[in-house]
Amino acid sequence: MPSRTPAGEYGSWIEVSQSAILHNLNVFQRLAGPRMAIMPIVKSNAYGHGIVEVSRMVSSKVRWLGIVNLAEALRLRQAGLKNKLFVLSYAQPELWEQGIRQNVVLPIYDVATARQLAKLAQRLRRLVLVHIKVDTGTSRVGFLAAQAIRAIQDVSRLPGLIVEGVFSHFAAAEENALYTRRQLKIFQTVIAQVKKVGIEIPFRHIACTAAILQRQAGECNLARLGLGLYGLWPADSIEKKYHRIHPKISLRPA
Repeated sequence: MPSRTPAGEYGSWIEVSQSAILHNLNVFQRLAGPRMAIMPIVKSNAYGHGIVEVSRMVSSKVRWLGIVNLAEALRLRQAGLKNKLFVLSYAQPELWEQGIRQNVVLPIYDVATARQLAKLAQRLRRLVLVHIKVDTGTSRVGFLAAQAIRAIQDVSRLPGLIVEGVFSHFAAAEENALYTRRQLKIFQTVIAQVKKVGIEIPFRHIACTAAILQRQAGECNLARLGLGLYGLWPADSIEKKYHRIHPKISLRPA
């Protein structure tokens, strides 16, 4: 379903192939299997492909959509998207109330933010679904593994918040298999500890496009599909390796 601006008005336009997007999504859904849901990543204006247009293309095929911040989430709600929306990065405080009212799922990187959200949720008489970020080695944001269990316990006790997920991010799944396995092991240890203390968390996710292709998802049941959705391989080496095993499967540039 091409989306274009008439060339008579502007000197150029972009056409995005819906058939390619859906083909790529289907490839990764089959790779992930029935026990793992796929979250298409439409952050940063769907990597330039058009956040509303791409989201509409896939909305009937998936439950989740991943966006970069609350402004993008609210834009999708205004466009009529009913999918579960998960903010991957920054939830602007000035947009919290709108996000809560629009049932946007929010990330938690620190307990202080969780407490502020809980107070707002109680004032609004709403429940807020949150996913707790664990830093397994990307060294960007999130609770260190040694702090994660205590943080999850603390956030779980806050009225108004429901810990629906725990997630992390691979630093170099495209090129460093050893480090990726190390990160996955740390993440799986955190998940095991969470279960041991009796906390049930429905969703666990760490896998990106490269990790899905290389079966590096462990016990997770949700995977974030970024570049692969748009027909891009995360690395030449992964494409060559994958084609040796599955020569008939290809991605289509959108």
